[in-house]
Amino acid sequence: IEPFFNRISLSKVGARSVFSINTTLAGSKSNFAFGGEVIRNFNVEKHYSFTPFNSNNVGSINSDKEFDLKQFNLFALATLNFNEQLSLILSTGMNWSDYFVKDNLRSNNIDQTNEMNLDAIFTPGALLNYNLDPDISIYAQVSTGYSPPTVSELSLSDGSVNTSLNPEKSLNFEVGSTGEFINNKLHYEVSLFYLKIKDSFISQTENGFTRFVNAGSSDNKGLEAAISYKFVDDQDEFVNLIRPFVSYSYNNFKFIDYKTAAGDFSGNDFTGVAPRLLNAGIDLTTVPGVYFYATYNFVAKRPLLDNNTKYDDSYSIIDMKLGYRNRIQKDITLQFYIGINNLTDERYSPTIAINQGSLSPRGLPVYYNPAPGKNYYGAVNFEYHF
Repeated sequence: IEPFFNRISLSKVGARSVFSINTTLAGSKSNFAFGGEVIRNFNVEKHYSFTPFNSNNVGSINSDKEFDLKQFNLFALATLNFNEQLSLILSTGMNWSDYFVKDNLRSNNIDQTNEMNLDAIFTPGALLNYNLDPDISIYAQVSTGYSPPTVSELSLSDGSVNTSLNPEKSLNFEVGSTGEFINNKLHYEVSLFYLKIKDSFISQTENGFTRFVNAGSSDNKGLEAAISYKFVDDQDEFVNLIRPFVSYSYNNFKFIDYKTAAGDFSGNDFTGVAPRLLNAGIDLTTVPGVYFYATYNFVAKRPLLDNNTKYDDSYSIIDMKLGYRNRIQKDITLQFYIGINNLTDERYSPTIAINQGSLSPRGLPVYYNPAPGKNYYGAVNFEYHF
């Protein structure tokens, strides 16, 4: 637990403009679009010291900074339809960012006022899609990505500014297919991807304070698949929808080139990422308005440290919801429902704080943000339609 208290003021403004042209090429409809976007974030952050576990009083101020972040983006998109089956989408973008940090406190006579200008980065991409028939398509795409550091990643909890953080860059290859069978009752989606990331943002805890570092490069390979089937889909039946579904993700994420003062972590599993995710459930609705939803979620164990010596436990969660929704009058809809989350009272942490060196009152690292155990909820809603 970090010995500071924050007061933060956030403001954000942006503008976006897009120009689009529809035309016909070789007898097929095509579209061209181009535009630009600018976003400005202005944050005022004040850090105060305090003594954890012994006092709730805010101590003296140790940092008072203004962060002015401007992000610029120019983009172009071309959609080329060669025929009813084959289409190609080409895209490109140019992104750059400017940061200005004003130090209003100058603690210990150190002025941390600073300006950072990130060079423009081009992010081209292409997507080729082929329709095997009206209900089934296959695709292949290559894309590039760019993610500049946010204010929260630049502003360190000890009041200093992380000026050494570089933008995160990515290159993604993906092939997949989506479609429907059996009179559109069975729907599927499947994809294989390879994502290469350079300068990933990874949090580290040093001397009780959290900071982000660039994690060299990583190779991220995976599979995503989803399928659902409508056993019943008839608005004339009392039970008008019964739809079970299941989705699965496999993630093989590895550090390729990641060295810090703490060691060489190249070849290790990517910190905080679960290698397997499973989601399954069922949706059931009726003509009178009664409905029932149930879901099951499984998350495999995740590495807590870059050196992969500690993992959290895998967990499974079951949630259920039973309700009624119907328009009782022309202008009024009534809905009420009850539900239960975490039916099996699983002890788990949906999010984890990786690479933690801070200690809890019992002297243990604070990796976890515990979720509630078994809990119930309910509500009654009235909607008036004007």
